[in-house]
Parts: sequence; structure tokens; C-alpha cells
Amino acid sequence: MIADTVFSRSLPSLLFAMVAMLLLAGCGQQQTQSQYSQERPKLAEPTTFSGYLSCPGCEQTRLDLTLYPEGYFRLRQHKGGESDYHTGRWAWAGSDQSQLQLLARADQRWFFQAINAGQLQLVDPDAEPQAFPQVLTRQPDLDVIVGPMPLQGLYRQNGDALVFTECNSGRPFPVLPQGQQQRLAEAYSQHLAAGQPALVALHGRFESRSVTPGKPVQEYLVVERFDRLLAGADCRASLAWMLVDTYWQPLEIGGQPVRQPAGKRPAHLLLSPQDNRVYGFSGCNQMAGHYQLDAGRLKFRTLATTRMVCMSSDAGSLEPAFLRALEATVGYRIEGDRLQLKDSSGKVLMVLEARPPAEHFTGAPRS
Repeated sequence: MIADTVFSRSLPSLLFAMVAMLLLAGCGQQQTQSQYSQERPKLAEPTTFSGYLSCPGCEQTRLDLTLYPEGYFRLRQHKGGESDYHTGRWAWAGSDQSQLQLLARADQRWFFQAINAGQLQLVDPDAEPQAFPQVLTRQPDLDVIVGPMPLQGLYRQNGDALVFTECNSGRPFPVLPQGQQQRLAEAYSQHLAAGQPALVALHGRFESRSVTPGKPVQEYLVVERFDRLLAGADCRASLAWMLVDTYWQPLEIGGQPVRQPAGKRPAHLLLSPQDNRVYGFSGCNQMAGHYQLDAGRLKFRTLATTRMVCMSSDAGSLEPAFLRALEATVGYRIEGDRLQLKDSSGKVLMVLEARPPAEHFTGAPRS
């Protein structure tokens, strides 16, 4: 039952959580779909919709959504000085084809109702649309949403031809030979023959330019940070491959920001595929143990720490909270470079951020 509760159904994103809070708060009046205009936005060219999402007790979030006529999208959520990014495919749905569905992954969807040709309203797919102020308005200027953002995709190189096909949207991008592209190329050459695909994780930004005089402007990918490469895998690979061999540093525990001890080694977590060992630092002591990863479930076993005395108050309060969150973990979710550890009810215990690992690939070298 735990697996069914935590993993089988679509997990709510920040957007759905905000809708749920508004429903509970009783904001706005119910509005049936028949009261909406039947006119939906025309998307013959790339178009940006923007707006602010708010609810009682929530920090205001700005949402920018750019839809491309080829059927893919980019989404940016900006809150508290930080931005999260999503990419994927979009399509019209519903009996009158007026509901916009965004699909980033199989378990990550957003739903918007077309109010008219210039507005989209965030809706709960399991309830009637509500007259909340959760409306995105068509913008006169295009926001390409260039990033940088975490991306996963298939990478191929054959001579000077460097191509990255992003997993969520399925769109291919030529890669510019700058940033950390050289590190990516070196890892690729070590494991694969020219032309073979490899699954890679990276942080990239998009740049529009014409590299050849007289040729049309084209969108390219710049590799800002290369994280890792997995030979012999494709976009169907589980996100579990991002879980291991990654240096995870806690950002929030129990919904509260983590204060790392100043000038000291930061608390972190590293899951090794060798014998399913977990290593880390709790803010005050070294820690080690084992983890169990099975069908999307994650549990930590036999965690042990050294017995150093915490000299810092920050470290002293961080360590027990960090260890308690690990011991209560039964599930996880990865979004971009963020890892959420969850308990049996689906509650988020801790949010961690991926930092560049020491090694940038997994898998056996090619012979």
C-alpha cells in the first residue's frame, strides 16, 4: 500500500498544491466550463503566457509558459529569488479541445483551461474549474526561456556534428563547442563509438544564432555544466540513474531552509552503486550505511556516524534533523537537480540539490 500511495498516482507539483490550498480556503466562486469562451489561443508561432500564482499563506510565484507550435513547451517558476524549469510536450484535450495539457514526464502534468484567446487558467483536472486569480495572460513579446536549466537527453557526436535530443520534449538541438562541451565529448569518446547515443545529464542554456552567414537563425544548446553520461541507455531509463553517484546537499529539512555551518564542510549525501552503500556528512559527523532501492522506493539501513562533538550550534541542530529525515525516508522524487525524500504518506522530509559529482560518467568503457 505504501508504494501505491507514494508512487503509483501522479504526484502533485507546486502548481497543484497551490490549487488545492485555494480549494480548501474557499477562494473564488465555482465556474463551469460552459461559462468559458469557446475561443482558445491560436498558436501558429511561439507564444508566451505569464502570470502570478498566489494563495493564502503562500509566497507569490511567477509562472512563464512558452508554447511552441511544434507541440513542445518551456516553463519557468520563479519564487523567492530562485527559478525552476520544466520542458515537455503540450496538447489540447477535453470534449471541446479547450483544455491545455502539459506533460513533462509520465508522472508530471499540468492542466490549463482556455478562458479566451489570450488567457489560460490553472485548473485541477479532478474538479470543476474555479474562478481563482490563477490566470496566465498572453504576452506581446516572446520569452524564449533560455535557462540555464537541468536537462536530460540523448547525445551523439560524429565528427563536428554534435546533437543533443532532449528527453521530455523530444526536440533535437545542435550543441555549440563551448562551455563544458569538451568534458562531455571526452566522456563520450571514452565509452562510445562515433554516432552512438548516450544518455546524459547536464545544465544547459539555449542560444539562437546563425553560425553560417545567410542561413536562418537556429536554436543551439550551450553546455554550462556537464554532470554525467550513461552508455547503453535511452530516455526510458529510470531517474534512479541520477540518484546514485551524485553529491546531494540538503536545502530544506521539514520545510525549513538548511543553515550549513559557516566555513565548515557542508552536510551531504552520496549513494554508491557498489554494494548499495551510502556515505555522507551530517554537518558534524561522518556517516555511512546502506540503502535499498526497489521499484521507486528508497530506504536507508544501518546508518552509523562517528562520535565527534558538535562545536557549532548550526551543526548541532542540523545533524539530528538530517539523520531523522533519512531514517524516515521510504520514497523519493527527482525534479531537475533537486531530490525530494518522502515518508510513507508522501510528505516531503528533505529537499537536496545535486552538485557536480567527482566522476562524470557511469558504465563500463568501450573496448
